[in-house]
Amino acid sequence: ISDCTQILVRVTDEPALLQEICRVIVEQGGYRMATVGFPENDERKSVCIAAHVGDDAGYLEQIQVTWDDSERGRGPMGTALRTGQIIVCNDFQTDPNLTPWRVAASQRGFASLIGLPLQSGENTFGVLTIYAAEANVFSPAEIELLKELADDLAYGVQALRTRAEHERVEVEQQRSEQNYREIFNATSEAIFLHDADTGQILDVNDAMLQLYGYATKADILASEFVDLCENVPPY
Repeated sequence: ISDCTQILVRVTDEPALLQEICRVIVEQGGYRMATVGFPENDERKSVCIAAHVGDDAGYLEQIQVTWDDSERGRGPMGTALRTGQIIVCNDFQTDPNLTPWRVAASQRGFASLIGLPLQSGENTFGVLTIYAAEANVFSPAEIELLKELADDLAYGVQALRTRAEHERVEVEQQRSEQNYREIFNATSEAIFLHDADTGQILDVNDAMLQLYGYATKADILASEFVDLCENVPPY
């Protein structure tokens, strides 16, 4: 938890954050593999593995997990995404919901796993799945600890996404302002913007400066709308 908290504070990129958290879970936690998956809104309702650490020997490429209520959606990964609940499978060999992946998991030394939903409010937007080499690893105390870790990860991901969205909106606003400014100043028509209540001139384009003979915008912006109207030159 301490190592993951340091990562949450330090890392500013979502893919790097996911990968680093998975690394700590495997290297410091001693688990066999850790993955983070996100639900796809495709026809199959497939799960996209966004990050993983551990020697899966091609396991993730062949498991074909979904998050619908089908055979391949009833494992911990798909069920956690679909229900928003923590799903524990403490024995790969006996859990009927793991039948589609039992052979492949056994070949790679996976004996148990847990699916921890990543949530923002009521919305489950991802799942942290952790694989262990031993059966019956996930005790109530262990589950509670891992839930805390998953909640911290979810918070970190949402914080990064919120910041990224703010930056995107800011860039779009700057681009929009630049486009507006180019059009505003390029037109040959004299244009000014004013406050309807106070009459204060807010902005003018270059054609407006030329029309009234002002040298700079500062000069014309110091004028009042009424004074400007009284001095409209004849056409």
